[in-house]
Amino acid sequence: MVAGHVILTQVNPPESLMARLCDEGWQVHAWSALELTPASESTVPQPVAYDLVVFVSGNAVRFFRQQLESAGKLPWPVQIPAATVGPVSAQAVRRAFGSEVQVVHPPESATTFDSEALWTRLLPMLPALRSVLIVRGGEGAEGTGRNWLRDRFVAAGVQVSLHAAYRRSPAAWSAERLEQLRRWQRGSAPLVWVFASGDGVEAVARQIASLADGARLPWDGCRIVVTHPRVAQAVAVAATRNGLATRVVLDGDQRAQVSAAEVAAAVVIQVCLPQEDAVLAAIVH
Repeated sequence: MVAGHVILTQVNPPESLMARLCDEGWQVHAWSALELTPASESTVPQPVAYDLVVFVSGNAVRFFRQQLESAGKLPWPVQIPAATVGPVSAQAVRRAFGSEVQVVHPPESATTFDSEALWTRLLPMLPALRSVLIVRGGEGAEGTGRNWLRDRFVAAGVQVSLHAAYRRSPAAWSAERLEQLRRWQRGSAPLVWVFASGDGVEAVARQIASLADGARLPWDGCRIVVTHPRVAQAVAVAATRNGLATRVVLDGDQRAQVSAAEVAAAVVIQVCLPQEDAVLAAIVH
């Protein structure tokens, strides 16, 4: 018997998570909300020119390494530390550039993995920092995204360079996918969405709207698992635009409080840490 359907919208979801979900009886569908492509036209900065290189995500690590390799700027200068918003992307740095690279990041025990959590780890380093490179995605040479960390550095007198290593665009979904979603909604098995970014939420909303003029987001009776409160806010905004009520469940709340009747009456948004165990627990419990 199928425990339910899970739609993983992040790019390249962990194979270990998908395998564990399958072991729990869930049917897993890796439907990426975004398409990521290299920003090949941009000039590649040299890490050695900075006192610190900050990566906003594992994708930033992956695409920046490709750029450095293409430009003949590897290996990584081991005297230059890197920083990430969480331990998972820190592991990506070590895989990409070597275990000897120093990576500053929030600890596994952190309650959130974001710029704010990283900033507390960077504060002791500020006196030694004159210039910082932030690698991210988006349009233009500097990319796009949240500028909270950049603003903190600038306020502290640190020179900041922004670099776009990749481009983000909505992934193309077929009309058959929308019909499949509607069939699952009519069935008895639970349907769970997983989002790791607000960009992914908005991309799905645009895709659904483009597939059928006036189509409402097929989130009725669904649970949506997100890995940060800001992503939960993006889901709530998209749901409200589509006339859907929402209820937010924070990580650590009693799962028993989310009854089947409540799921049917509102889109239940479950917030958990961006760790595999936490995401798995949010989906299956």
